[in-house]
Amino acid sequence: MVTTECPFSAEQIQFITDVCGCQARSITDIFPLTLGLTNISWHFRVKDNEYVLRLPGEGSELFIDRQAEMRALEVANDLGLDPTFLDGDAQRGWKISIYLAGSRTMNPRNPKEISDAMNRIRLLHDSGQHISKSLEFSKEGLRYLDIMDRRNFVFPPEFEAIADRYAKVNNLVSLQSQKRVLCHNDCFDRNFLVHGNEMLLIDWEYAGMAGYGQDLGTFVIASELTMEEAWLALEAYYSRVPTPEEKEHFLVHIAYSAWFWFCWSLLKECLGDKLSQSSFYYRYAIDFLPKAESILGL
Repeated sequence: MVTTECPFSAEQIQFITDVCGCQARSITDIFPLTLGLTNISWHFRVKDNEYVLRLPGEGSELFIDRQAEMRALEVANDLGLDPTFLDGDAQRGWKISIYLAGSRTMNPRNPKEISDAMNRIRLLHDSGQHISKSLEFSKEGLRYLDIMDRRNFVFPPEFEAIADRYAKVNNLVSLQSQKRVLCHNDCFDRNFLVHGNEMLLIDWEYAGMAGYGQDLGTFVIASELTMEEAWLALEAYYSRVPTPEEKEHFLVHIAYSAWFWFCWSLLKECLGDKLSQSSFYYRYAIDFLPKAESILGL
């Protein structure tokens, strides 16, 4: 039961009791889950039911539009992509979800699970659903750079030259005629949960309207796919052999996405996060930049 060691504030306990329809003394089995890159999540139990309380991490307001997240969670619930969401407080960034005991993150080395993940993404893109927020990686990356400039962040020595090249890539991608769809925008393998025979897509904080390539590019980078696995993912997304134009679009968006996540990781460093993995994203950004430039005629 709740004791003086309970990590929740009185307001958070009230939020739990309101959402779960319980009394404070019924809240038990509280322990921290693996810390997310933006948030802190806690497990708790109410009688036979298990839940997760998500609390925003320091600085998360620079990255996340909580109103848009709540709307995206409603859409994800309606589509069956994330039925775990119960309720949230957009103003304070709190969220309560069902804890799925026995679930696991997908295995990005498993071809079937790659295919299942692509089917989940395609379901979202084809849903015709809209939210008010747009999140285009090129524009959002520039916003991150502006924040870092104003905080006098010291960029890596080679950053300016690479940033100039990516500015040209991003400009051409932005000028391309693309259908804007609802994207998850954080398609890391850890956000695909396997629960029984189902695959769920969780953590909708970065959701927004954008070109579909952002989700595909992010999935390749975050899952560290080989090119063989990446082509398998693209075929699964289309349920057919992709055209040469679709393959080029895919390669450009791997680079485009890698640059965004590199900027994201640098901003995390700027805010004091020492585990931002900037070198990881930088490697992908450098490796795929020449391919993107060649395809775009730069």
